[in-house]
Amino acid sequence: MQIKLFQPFFINLALNPAVDVGERAELSFNLNSGKFVLRVDEEETEIQQFRFPSCAVAGQTAGGRIQEGFVAILSFLSACAESRNYAERDGKEASEGENSNLFSDEIGKWAQDEKETIEMLSFELGEEAKERLIEIN
Repeated sequence: MQIKLFQPFFINLALNPAVDVGERAELSFNLNSGKFVLRVDEEETEIQQFRFPSCAVAGQTAGGRIQEGFVAILSFLSACAESRNYAERDGKEASEGENSNLFSDEIGKWAQDEKETIEMLSFELGEEAKERLIEIN
């Protein structure tokens, strides 16, 4: 399998496609397990809700699908952060927000801090990207 990545993607130390999310985090796609991994401050979380079967990680469409997966996860991180912010503005605990339980409390707190970065990266990988940024052959 040959992988070609374009910025802002890079190959991380585990030899998987990845993108930095701010200065403290990295979101990557494990080519072997078909799962996304979010590393925040050296703590890794395997995102269970998004998984590609190994047969889908091949061929010309795989890179586009994986890129869409990155965008989807970033969108859910943004929704979690917004929900936590809304709950706090409403005088509730952040964890009481409608979508605040999409991720662990630690990731939710981080997403609140990095909400603008997450949204900008999601836009860059999704709507703004004119071509595929990940190619797999």
